[in-house]
Amino acid sequence: MKNGVVVSHATLPQSLPRKLHSSRLTFDKKSRRILSAQDLTELKQQGFLSVAKIAAPSDMAELSAIIDELFARTGHEHGLLDCPARLAPQLKASRVFRSCEAIAKQVLGKTALYAFDKAIYKPPFDTKGTLWHQDQALHGKWFPMNTLHFWFPLQPVSNENGCMHYISGSHNMGLLPHYRFDPADPYTLITDHIDHAQEVVCPLLPGDAVLHLPLTLHSSLPNTTANIRRAWALLFRPFGRFGRFNPIPCLKQCWRSLPGFVAIS
Repeated sequence: MKNGVVVSHATLPQSLPRKLHSSRLTFDKKSRRILSAQDLTELKQQGFLSVAKIAAPSDMAELSAIIDELFARTGHEHGLLDCPARLAPQLKASRVFRSCEAIAKQVLGKTALYAFDKAIYKPPFDTKGTLWHQDQALHGKWFPMNTLHFWFPLQPVSNENGCMHYISGSHNMGLLPHYRFDPADPYTLITDHIDHAQEVVCPLLPGDAVLHLPLTLHSSLPNTTANIRRAWALLFRPFGRFGRFNPIPCLKQCWRSLPGFVAIS
């Protein structure tokens, strides 16, 4: 509890809205899965989007085998593995990756490129889960991330094994106050400013994905099953890995914070 607000998932309502996948399947001339105009509108309004069938189940099975092998080399059964796409170039050559890149260019512009990825293997009978946070909190107010995040399950995911939860429209609230859940770990930033009335659950099947923006509040429940919950997360931004050195988003944020600033559309 912090400031009188309980942050345990155990207090959440048992029946939450579930985000249903769109039946719209849109492809570009290179047979890459892309977003429809309605999908783009929903992403802008909600701050996240559940997308069905970005990849065929057979493609995801092939990618899962590659990532499983990479993870096995670490000697650990669960935890985090940074940048599997750099360790296994065949991941970048996959139709899954190419579809993600095409979607990122739709959302962020033609300069959008891969910046980072990680495999997240949540242990069985986990007691913590991932508490509510905005990814932007890791970078602070003055360094806008300007990113698009993809989250792929490598097996079916539900509340029982830790699917994603989102607060619809929370990206319009700006960066909320966060604090460290674990003082020894700078990456465990969480916030108590949650409107559970806007909470949406996103169960997914292999080949599906959920996309979100850096200011969108999200979390996942503990994995209460006997199996490891496996996921692959990718991040795209303008100019890719080098985009974090781009000073323009920071300068724009400073300009917006000046007294008397008025946005002109």
